[in-house]
Amino acid sequence: MTGVQTCALPIYANGEDFSYTGEIANGKPNGKGTGIYSYGTFYGEYKDGMRHGKGKFENKDGSNKYEGTFVNNKYNIGKLIMSNGYYFEGEFKDGQPYNGKWYDQNNKFDSEVIKGK
Repeated sequence: MTGVQTCALPIYANGEDFSYTGEIANGKPNGKGTGIYSYGTFYGEYKDGMRHGKGKFENKDGSNKYEGTFVNNKYNIGKLIMSNGYYFEGEFKDGQPYNGKWYDQNNKFDSEVIKGK
C-alpha cells in the first residue's frame, strides 16, 4: 500500500525504541506525529523515522523544553528553555547552542554564543 497511513504502535528506528502515534510511510514515522521516548516526548514532524522539521520536545523530568526545527533528530533553529527559566534562542549545531543568545528568567539578555563559544 502506498501513501501516508496513520497508526499507533511501538517503533524501533535509528537505534531507539519509542511509542509513536501519527503518520507512517514506508514502515517508518513520516509526517506529523507524537513520539514518547524513555527520556521525553516529541510532538511534530518526522522524516524516515527521525525528528525532522517543526516540533516541540520536553524532557521527561521537565528539565528543559525545546521548540523549533529539528534536522536528523537534533535541535536546529529554535528556543531551548531550561528548568531555571533561562533560555537560548538561535541556531544549534549537533544539538548544542551554536549561534544565538541566552536570556534570564526575566527575559533580560545574559550572553551571546558565537560559533559554539
